[in-house]
Amino acid sequence: MPIPGAPDPARIEDLLTSAYGTAVRIDRIDHITPWFVLRARLSGDGVPASVIVKWLRNTPGDTRTDSGQLYTEQAALEFLAEIDAELAPRLVAADIPASDPGRGFLVIEDLEPGEPLRAVLLRVGADATRPRLTSYARALARLHGSTIGHAESYAGHRHALGLGESPRSGLLTRWPSGVRCIRDIGVPMSHVTAGELAGVIAEFSYPGAFLAFSNGDAQHNNYLVDPAGNGRMIDFEGALFQHAMIDLCHLYVPGSMWLTVQDPTSNGLEEAYRKELAPTVPEVTDDVRFGRAIAGAAFLGILERVSALDRLDARAAGDRSRLHRIATLEAAAETAATHHCLPHLAGWARAAAERLRRRWPDADVDLAALGPYASR
Repeated sequence: MPIPGAPDPARIEDLLTSAYGTAVRIDRIDHITPWFVLRARLSGDGVPASVIVKWLRNTPGDTRTDSGQLYTEQAALEFLAEIDAELAPRLVAADIPASDPGRGFLVIEDLEPGEPLRAVLLRVGADATRPRLTSYARALARLHGSTIGHAESYAGHRHALGLGESPRSGLLTRWPSGVRCIRDIGVPMSHVTAGELAGVIAEFSYPGAFLAFSNGDAQHNNYLVDPAGNGRMIDFEGALFQHAMIDLCHLYVPGSMWLTVQDPTSNGLEEAYRKELAPTVPEVTDDVRFGRAIAGAAFLGILERVSALDRLDARAAGDRSRLHRIATLEAAAETAATHHCLPHLAGWARAAAERLRRRWPDADVDLAALGPYASR
C-alpha cells in the first residue's frame, strides 16, 4: 500500500542504482511507524539487504517540514564519515531537488537488527539493560571526543549545502520563559540564584574544551543498539556543536519519554563516560568542573521543560505531563546535590517542585516507588 508523502519507489531505485553502480530493485518497503521512515528491502549484485529512507513530513504544523533538516542530516553524516565511520550510520545517497527540496529524501545505512535503547528499556527493564546503557554512555563520549576541535569542518559541510551557521542550542535561548513560569506559580528566583544561573549560561555559551558535536536530540530513542550491546546514534536532522553535557544530562534528568531515570553516579554510567572521554578532554576528570557542568545542563533542560505550565493546568487530573515536570525539577536538584554545586538553583528547583505538588494534588506521587525508567 502506498505511504502518503513517501518517495516513489522507482525514484529510490534510480538513486540507489546510481549510488551502487549496479541495478538495484526494491523487493519490499516497510513503514517504520510512527516515524516518516522506510526500510527498503533490496536485491542486486553487491548491495546491502536493506536501507533506510527518510523524508519530510508534509502536514502543516509538523516539526519536520523544513528542508533544512534534511540538509542538516546530510551534512552531519558526511562530516561524521570523515571523522569515524563507526560513529553514525553511513549516508548512502541524497536526493533533495533544489527546485522542490520538500520532496527530498535521504538513503541511509540500515542498522538492523539494532533497536532503540528506549524500546529495550521498556521491554526488559533498567537492570537487565545496564550493559546497553553503558554502551550508550561510551558512544556519547566517543562522539564527543572524536569531534571536539572539528567545528569548522562541519561548518564547511553545511555551507556546501547552502546552510548557514550551525544554530546555538535552544536551551540557551528558551530559559527565560521557564524562569517566568516558575515565578508565576509563586516561586521567584532570588538575586543569588539568578547569579548562579547567569554563570551557567555563560559557561554553556562558551563551552571551551567541552564544545562537541551532537545530533541535537541524544535521548535513548535515538540510540540504536544491537543484541551484542553495540550501538550508534541516529537522527541528525538537528545536528550542531554545543556543550557536551547537554547530551549527557539525559542520564541524570528524565527526557521527554521518562518519569524517572537511574543515578548514573551509582550505576557506573558517569564513570564510563568520563573514562572514555578523558584521553581527549582531560578536563572531564576534574570533579568540580564536571559536576558543575552536568548540573548546569540539567537546570537549563528543566527551564525549557517547565515553560507554559498554564497549559498543564488546563489538562485533566492525572495527566502524566504534570508529574513529568515535577520529576525533572527534582532530578535536576538531586544532580546538583550529588555533585556538591549550584545550591541556590537546587533549592529553587525543589521549592518549585513542592509548589507544583500542592498545585496539582494528582501529581503528588512518590517517584521513588515507580522504579527506574518509568515510562511517561
